[in-house]
Amino acid sequence: MLKKSHPLLVTIDSIRRDPALQPHSRGARKIGVTTVYPDKEKEYSEPRWIGSDHESPVMLLESTEYAVFTETTVQDRHFHKMGTEFYTILEGEFHIDVSGDLFQLTAGDSIVIPAGVVHEVFRDTSFVASVITVHCGGIADKYIE
Repeated sequence: MLKKSHPLLVTIDSIRRDPALQPHSRGARKIGVTTVYPDKEKEYSEPRWIGSDHESPVMLLESTEYAVFTETTVQDRHFHKMGTEFYTILEGEFHIDVSGDLFQLTAGDSIVIPAGVVHEVFRDTSFVASVITVHCGGIADKYIE
């Protein structure tokens, strides 16, 4: 078992092979979490992350979550009272509405959404993106508008 201070390497190849991120799948995978759900996740034990159909490995983090998602993920208009979100486009492009302003991001671009700001990622294009939420309380900090 790895020490809690050991890094977790997530490669673009492991993301591309992840069953949850394939076409016609749910399109999302948590990698860093504030709470581990034992029925579908387990704390990582290897230094390289590999997605899995069963008990996906996750890193337990304090006040931070990290996920990868595609256009097949169900999206909603929401905000976080405490969390700041950092979106990065890994492949493709996406459109995001931030308080009524529409932004188009392409591979390599990032956008930071401060706490309290309403936003929604649109599913009108093909993409793979990551989102890191800091200073969050997990699912309890997400508010659907």
